Amino acid sequence: QASTTRDDLRSTKQRGRGGRAFVASRSGPLEPPSSVMGCSGSRLPSCCVELIAANPTDELSDDVDRSKERVDLEFPPDVLLRSMSDERRHELTENARAAPKTNDLDPFTGLLYKATKEQNHAYFDKKATGMGNEEPRKPLETRPFGPFRIPEFHEEANASAWKDVMREFSTALELEVLNSMDFYDDQATFFDSNDEAAIYYHETLRHHLPRHGEGVGALCVKKHVDGDAAALAFTGFGAWFLKAVVRPAPDEATAALWAGREASAGCVPPPSAVAVIDVCAQAKYAVRNGYERYGAAAFFSADRSPVGVWIESEERMYTPVDGREWEFAVWRFKCSLVYQSFAVGHLVWVHWSVSNTLVLSVREALEPGHCIRKLCNEFTHGSITINQAACVKLASARGAISRIGAINTDDVLKYIDELAQKFTFATFPQMLEAKGELPEGMLDGMPMAQDGRKLWAVTHAFVQAYLSIFYRRAGAAETGGTAESPLGLVEEDTEALAFWNTARTASIAIDTLPAKVDFDALVDYLATSIFYSTAVHELLGSVNFEVSLPTTTNGRIHARHLFPKDRPFQCTVQDWYRILCVTAATTLLPVPMLIPEMQRAAEGYASAATEARTSGHEAAAARHDRCAGVYLEFVRGLTSVADEIEAANETREMPFGSFNPRRLEVSVSL
Repeated sequence: QASTTRDDLRSTKQRGRGGRAFVASRSGPLEPPSSVMGCSGSRLPSCCVELIAANPTDELSDDVDRSKERVDLEFPPDVLLRSMSDERRHELTENARAAPKTNDLDPFTGLLYKATKEQNHAYFDKKATGMGNEEPRKPLETRPFGPFRIPEFHEEANASAWKDVMREFSTALELEVLNSMDFYDDQATFFDSNDEAAIYYHETLRHHLPRHGEGVGALCVKKHVDGDAAALAFTGFGAWFLKAVVRPAPDEATAALWAGREASAGCVPPPSAVAVIDVCAQAKYAVRNGYERYGAAAFFSADRSPVGVWIESEERMYTPVDGREWEFAVWRFKCSLVYQSFAVGHLVWVHWSVSNTLVLSVREALEPGHCIRKLCNEFTHGSITINQAACVKLASARGAISRIGAINTDDVLKYIDELAQKFTFATFPQMLEAKGELPEGMLDGMPMAQDGRKLWAVTHAFVQAYLSIFYRRAGAAETGGTAESPLGLVEEDTEALAFWNTARTASIAIDTLPAKVDFDALVDYLATSIFYSTAVHELLGSVNFEVSLPTTTNGRIHARHLFPKDRPFQCTVQDWYRILCVTAATTLLPVPMLIPEMQRAAEGYASAATEARTSGHEAAAARHDRCAGVYLEFVRGLTSVADEIEAANETREMPFGSFNPRRLEVSVSL
């Protein structure tokens, strides 16, 4: 138990570590208040004192006056700050300092805030660099997690600055600490306005985030400030889930279908609906007291307007004529979507179905010098550490998934298993085709499709060009290896066959790969794995802008009775800090960036060519030269795509930055 004294607290506060997690008792020693009690009523162990000490209130009361700082237009709250008068900004800042709404944040949120608070621009300037992996192939020590086989932390090869960062983060979120904390579901303090939230964002969070353009996205007012559902659906991560509504005949509305339909048979789309985002399957999972169930399907017309929201747990369709209840239905849809996409979906699909499968296949089937393993080294950098941390710290019974969401802990693993079972491994063009027949121009007009096609094209061409240095396609006259294709056919390479078989069986989620591999299948698989680990991870796993204001979206849905007609639907102050700090402390780690890593790899091959040529190994030197050329062409292609995206965003009504190669990391982060 804590035996902290007032002097201890004073020195802790002077160190910037908080001061509101403990209160003085009349007898002298400080005692934890009721909000710091464990889930069984017992106090947290003394080792938790430092973990729960940080609180945003301390930055509101520090000696730095930020109320008159010039604000560049970098983050969504900046739009509001720049529109405020000096008088209003000063008034809101003084109110926040005099009566902060952050005093009663729970220990888990304080833990996350502490991790966020320790970040600054110098932290983000530490650009991590990927490292090669020279450990021989071997069966990795793994632990089962649902349908997945997750390698243990110690199987990560090579230490790096990035790994040290993850180790520090993992230590801060020890499972023992998480399991000793309650869920703290009873906090119901709300901001009075988004203007007020913008003040708290600027005072307590902004200075712990990357500069604009360094891991943060293209600012879109309708999506990130207004919280517009259509903007989220057509120019945000919702576009990944959008499907065409198909009616067999105009008079057969009840027979409407769409790919992957989850809504029950009673869901009849509005007559004007042509597209849908359906996440109704969540409704089967019970939520904790004080929250509404997840599960909704949102329907959109040909002009992209939302025309209906089906709430699965109520088996009711809401339309705009329903007024206030329509607004709540839209809010429930947005929260259901962000919870499935960010909190659970991106972990299941990107981390464990794709990234984890790739790293298992590479490490268990391929020797360090194999061309496929060398190609994958950068794209699996740190993935064992990340994917294991995601299991332990995020998806444990009382981990972050449960704490930024409201599904009962017993059902979280069931939800993970359901999403894994639904996963289909498909190339980006196949994914777009699977959306069905949307109205003419709708798909082509979506920034995700426009930018994704360009990025996919250069990624696929890169993988194909690289593998062509080592393999030849079936049908060529020669058999076996040659100087031009030293490994011959993919089908003749025993290591490549072992790699493919491991990829097919690493988890139940990857069951759509062909039974037999050839050159084209291998190119598609590797290009898709790279596309997921970079672009799709950014789209689904980076939602810092989407949750920067309390009325845009949130990870859980508070009960309807908490919202009288004069209060917009929103998250609580505690939930706002919690999801923002989860994204800030886990998804903004300074991991290696895609374009610099590809440039570094090109330089490595050029250096290897010089060494081989000096040693008289001309054939090897020629291959290294070709590899360097392929990587340099990839860098040029990525840079060109980035330039085109940035130029397009200058004129787009709603900018889209998730597939900009300049923002993409080379491998998954949390």
